[in-house]
Amino acid sequence: MKMKKSKHLKRISFFALFVFFLSAGNLFCENAALIANRQTAIRCLKLAKSYISQNIWDAVSSKIEMGLAYDDSISDLWYLDAVVKTHNGATRSEIRPLIERSLAQGNWIDYNRDNARVLYADLLCDTGLHEQALAVLDEEPFLFSADAEFIRIKVFYLQKTSASLEKARDKIDAARRVY
Repeated sequence: MKMKKSKHLKRISFFALFVFFLSAGNLFCENAALIANRQTAIRCLKLAKSYISQNIWDAVSSKIEMGLAYDDSISDLWYLDAVVKTHNGATRSEIRPLIERSLAQGNWIDYNRDNARVLYADLLCDTGLHEQALAVLDEEPFLFSADAEFIRIKVFYLQKTSASLEKARDKIDAARRVY
């Protein structure tokens, strides 16, 4: 009886180990596929950047689409898609979801979030969302660059109040001294 019980326990143990290693193998394969997809998406990002420097915008767009097909969690690809569409004259309503997605994901490889924030603030300013544009520029970390200051000035002028016009003039004077 002990012999049968011992054999039965060995079979159950062997089966449990077999199932464990089988599932671990599947998990490893899934992780390997995710890693390979991410590396391919990053390669597409690098090629897109190369095409931008050569002003080959159709190739940039193609590589971005391919990269997003492999891994749509990379913020840089969404940001570059917004930049390409801006360059190609797309409407703000087409560009805004792309830039919002890049900022929401926060998974940056090469570009930094600040470039995306400047583009987003500019879009918000141009669509009449002045306070939101300022909030994007003023959130931590505070953006201080020529582009950010230009957008702040544009916001103040577009608000068309005497206080905002005074702020715009002060910003221009300060930016003139810095830049």
